[in-house]
Amino acid sequence: MIDQKLQSNLSNHGEEDQCWEYQGYLDEWGYGSIKREGKTHRAHRYVYSKLTGEDITDKVLRHTCDNPACCNPKHLIPGTHDDNVQDRVEKGRSAVGVDNGRTKLTEEIVLDIRAGKYDTMSNPQVARLFGVDPKSIYQIRKNLTWKYLL
Repeated sequence: MIDQKLQSNLSNHGEEDQCWEYQGYLDEWGYGSIKREGKTHRAHRYVYSKLTGEDITDKVLRHTCDNPACCNPKHLIPGTHDDNVQDRVEKGRSAVGVDNGRTKLTEEIVLDIRAGKYDTMSNPQVARLFGVDPKSIYQIRKNLTWKYLL
């Protein structure tokens, strides 16, 4: 059970199909944050564990509604970090290619690699040229990554 104060901070509480949006403090990612039992909790995790009785300590909760403020347990699925990443990819919310802030390559370089501009060089040689892992070059050459450029 959750306390009355928390219930009053959930919009649509009790409506089975609706998001129960947390109306209190939201962090920079849009997740509710509450203090209970001497600790700070993400609101959706706290509500889920209280209402289902599940131990989700080592799990992530995936929002089927894609609404981080939602605390409705019917909209939450426990899983692993990898499950969460897969959800993000399937829903088209992953940063790919140059939109990924960590990439060192450009679309032009990837297209040049695929077009054979560096065919006289090994994967490790091309990788050193661009400061990336040789596995990245292998994956580009085999069309395993940067698929949107195919």
